[in-house]
Amino acid sequence: MANFALLVLSVLTQAQMLGQSKAWHTAAPLAWGQVTHGWQLALLAEKQSYFTGEPVSVALVGRNGNPTPLGVFIPRSDWRLGEFEIRRLGDGKVMTLRAPKDATDRMRRLGFSIRETRVAPGATARLGVVDLRMYDLTPGTYTVSATFKFPNPANKAPVPVRSNEITVSIIAR
Repeated sequence: MANFALLVLSVLTQAQMLGQSKAWHTAAPLAWGQVTHGWQLALLAEKQSYFTGEPVSVALVGRNGNPTPLGVFIPRSDWRLGEFEIRRLGDGKVMTLRAPKDATDRMRRLGFSIRETRVAPGATARLGVVDLRMYDLTPGTYTVSATFKFPNPANKAPVPVRSNEITVSIIAR
């Protein structure tokens, strides 16, 4: 019975753990990366464990700790939304992007479309949801962090802001 309870707990979403009825990607993040030029980045996962072939969905949320509203440019392609560092536990291998499956997949990677959103002081911006199957994730446990470029409030130049680190597991079917 104890093993069953542990298994159920490991697949609860962040929203379920908080007792929220919201979809997981709209829940308030529990953890954030360090403050960089007034910005913070949160990375949250739909769940902690995934089966091979299942979408490995993670969301990015930014928070503006600056005293002024700032515009953030957000790529529409999840291939360009952020830079992810995915490291396999055990051997520490950093995972790389998989090769494009076909011409359509290749075009999605090159998507240059962006949208701009203004983020008020103290407010958050939902940057998007990414399926990490763009990486070759074999069964195992991985640490995941992301970097997103936010505008420096002093000169508007993009500065990389790193997220918190999460852990996800891929389980063979």
